[in-house]
Amino acid sequence: MLEPGARLVEKELCERLDVSRTSLREALRELQAEGMVEQTSTRSLTVSNLTPADAANAYKVRAVLEALVVQEFIEGAAEPDFKALAKEGEALKSAYRSGTLDRMI
Repeated sequence: MLEPGARLVEKELCERLDVSRTSLREALRELQAEGMVEQTSTRSLTVSNLTPADAANAYKVRAVLEALVVQEFIEGAAEPDFKALAKEGEALKSAYRSGTLDRMI
Protein backbone atom coordinates (compact mmCIF):
# COMPACT_ATOMS: atom_id res chain seq x y z
CA MET A 1 0.00 0.00 0.00
CA LEU A 2 1.20 3.48 -0.83
CA GLU A 3 0.77 6.23 1.72
CA PRO A 4 -0.45 9.75 0.82
CA GLY A 5 2.47 11.83 -0.42
CA ALA A 6 4.48 8.78 -1.51
CA ARG A 7 6.47 9.46 -4.69
CA LEU A 8 5.57 7.17 -7.58
CA VAL A 9 8.59 5.84 -9.46
CA GLU A 10 7.64 4.24 -12.78
CA LYS A 11 10.43 1.66 -12.86
CA GLU A 12 9.66 0.43 -9.34
CA LEU A 13 5.91 0.27 -10.00
CA CYS A 14 6.40 -1.62 -13.28
CA GLU A 15 8.53 -4.22 -11.51
CA ARG A 16 6.24 -4.44 -8.49
CA LEU A 17 3.07 -4.81 -10.58
CA ASP A 18 4.68 -6.70 -13.48
CA VAL A 19 3.22 -4.36 -16.10
CA SER A 20 4.63 -2.50 -19.09
CA ARG A 21 5.56 1.16 -18.84
CA THR A 22 2.86 2.01 -21.38
CA SER A 23 0.15 0.32 -19.29
CA LEU A 24 1.42 1.94 -16.11
CA ARG A 25 1.51 5.41 -17.65
CA GLU A 26 -2.07 5.05 -18.88
CA ALA A 27 -3.21 3.92 -15.43
CA LEU A 28 -1.37 6.82 -13.78
CA ARG A 29 -3.04 9.28 -16.19
CA GLU A 30 -6.44 7.88 -15.21
CA LEU A 31 -5.60 8.06 -11.51
CA GLN A 32 -4.41 11.64 -11.96
CA ALA A 33 -7.65 12.55 -13.74
CA GLU A 34 -9.59 11.05 -10.81
CA GLY A 35 -7.51 13.06 -8.33
CA MET A 36 -5.89 10.03 -6.71
CA VAL A 37 -2.43 10.94 -7.99
CA GLU A 38 -1.05 14.46 -8.29
CA GLN A 39 1.89 16.06 -10.04
CA THR A 40 4.38 17.97 -7.90
CA SER A 41 6.27 21.13 -8.84
CA THR A 42 9.22 18.90 -9.81
CA ARG A 43 6.97 17.03 -12.30
CA SER A 44 7.01 13.81 -10.30
CA LEU A 45 3.80 12.02 -9.30
CA THR A 46 2.72 11.39 -5.73
CA VAL A 47 -0.22 9.69 -4.05
CA SER A 48 -2.91 12.24 -3.20
CA ASN A 49 -4.21 12.69 0.30
CA LEU A 50 -7.90 11.86 -0.15
CA THR A 51 -10.56 12.18 2.47
CA PRO A 52 -13.01 9.30 2.86
CA ALA A 53 -15.62 11.52 1.17
CA ASP A 54 -13.28 12.13 -1.80
CA ALA A 55 -12.68 8.40 -2.18
CA ALA A 56 -16.40 7.59 -1.96
CA ASN A 57 -17.17 10.23 -4.59
CA ALA A 58 -14.49 8.84 -6.94
CA TYR A 59 -16.02 5.37 -6.67
CA LYS A 60 -19.53 6.73 -7.33
CA VAL A 61 -18.34 8.47 -10.49
CA ARG A 62 -16.46 5.37 -11.58
CA ALA A 63 -19.55 3.18 -11.08
CA VAL A 64 -21.61 5.47 -13.32
CA LEU A 65 -18.93 5.50 -16.02
CA GLU A 66 -18.48 1.74 -15.92
CA ALA A 67 -22.24 1.23 -16.24
CA LEU A 68 -22.22 3.47 -19.31
CA VAL A 69 -19.38 1.45 -20.85
CA VAL A 70 -21.33 -1.78 -20.28
CA GLN A 71 -24.45 -0.26 -21.83
CA GLU A 72 -22.47 0.82 -24.91
CA PHE A 73 -20.95 -2.65 -25.19
CA ILE A 74 -24.34 -4.35 -24.99
CA GLU A 75 -25.81 -2.11 -27.65
CA GLY A 76 -23.06 -2.88 -30.17
CA ALA A 77 -21.78 -6.34 -29.29
CA ALA A 78 -22.18 -9.48 -31.38
CA GLU A 79 -22.64 -12.99 -29.94
CA PRO A 80 -18.89 -13.81 -30.00
CA ASP A 81 -18.25 -10.62 -28.01
CA PHE A 82 -20.73 -11.69 -25.32
CA LYS A 83 -19.11 -15.13 -25.10
CA ALA A 84 -15.64 -13.59 -24.79
CA LEU A 85 -16.88 -11.24 -22.07
CA ALA A 86 -18.48 -14.11 -20.15
CA LYS A 87 -15.22 -16.08 -20.36
CA GLU A 88 -13.21 -13.13 -19.04
CA GLY A 89 -15.78 -12.59 -16.29
CA GLU A 90 -15.39 -16.18 -15.12
CA ALA A 91 -11.60 -15.82 -15.14
CA LEU A 92 -11.87 -12.66 -13.04
CA LYS A 93 -14.23 -14.34 -10.55
CA SER A 94 -11.81 -17.25 -10.23
CA ALA A 95 -8.90 -14.89 -9.63
CA TYR A 96 -10.88 -12.98 -6.99
CA ARG A 97 -11.89 -16.16 -5.20
CA SER A 98 -8.27 -17.31 -5.13
CA GLY A 99 -7.40 -14.32 -2.95
CA THR A 100 -4.11 -13.96 -4.82
CA LEU A 101 -3.42 -10.35 -5.73
CA ASP A 102 -1.19 -11.22 -8.69
CA ARG A 103 -4.01 -13.25 -10.28
CA MET A 104 -6.52 -10.47 -9.67
CA ILE A 105 -4.32 -7.89 -11.35
